[in-house]
Amino acid sequence: VGFGWRGGDVALARAAAQAGIPYTLSTSATASIEEIADRAPGRLWFQAYILQDKARLADLIRRAGAAGYEALMITVDLPVGGKRERDLAHGLAFPMKINLRNFFQFARKPAWSLDMLLRRPPAMPSLAGLARVATDRKAMKSVAGRNYDPAFKLDDLARLREDWQGKLIVKGVVNALDVDAIVAIGADALVVSNHGGRQLDTGIATLAALPEVIAAARGRVPVLLDGGVRRGSDIFKALALGAAGVLTGRATLYGVLAGGHPGACKALEILRDELARTMQLCGADTLAAIDETMLRMTSP
Repeated sequence: VGFGWRGGDVALARAAAQAGIPYTLSTSATASIEEIADRAPGRLWFQAYILQDKARLADLIRRAGAAGYEALMITVDLPVGGKRERDLAHGLAFPMKINLRNFFQFARKPAWSLDMLLRRPPAMPSLAGLARVATDRKAMKSVAGRNYDPAFKLDDLARLREDWQGKLIVKGVVNALDVDAIVAIGADALVVSNHGGRQLDTGIATLAALPEVIAAARGRVPVLLDGGVRRGSDIFKALALGAAGVLTGRATLYGVLAGGHPGACKALEILRDELARTMQLCGADTLAAIDETMLRMTSP
């Protein structure tokens, strides 16, 4: 977020706190665990990517606990970077570099480019010092996932559960067959997510996977939906299918990139208004009244 709007992570966290909803800080954010806790106190979750550097991962999780984060969200849907062809075509790298392939894109945003040139791009403090990301096109991998551990297994997740004292949320569940094992180790919530559909081509849509995961959970833990939430009506559909809530990334991201903290607040306001209107138009006077009878399902 901070690459598009300097200080954007803090702006988003403040907007979430004002709205009374949790904010999830990514490992790859441009704000530190402590900065968010100090400048945007509220309901904070820490989204941990499984780093190959286990000492760094353990330290990040320890710091999140010390800073008062109520939940640890373990991301299991990104063991390796997918073949993100746009990243490869544009030569995306961190730190960002100007080359012939992206020169005109920088030129189209002179104010932003000048700020990045003079003040340097923001750092990702949680990843500082890890192996520098290369941009070898022959590797056919994008920037995402270069420092992550593809060998992470259920036993490793169980050890994290033992070490973390707060709520444990597992993000990236799309197969109902995985649910029992994850719940058995003590997960407090599941997130049906395909990482925005940006990693595995032809992977199942999260809205399609949601009902089976909820059925497998059998009410033992809440199930949230991530991915494709662009409108309040999308929130309505997820709730109607049984989701306990949704995670929204791109909608609020667009808001903060357009207008910083006020933009993030506006994006949340739009989602709230659209959800309320959808409820009114469907005859649901409370969130609890939203159910599957308000949907018309189509055959596959």
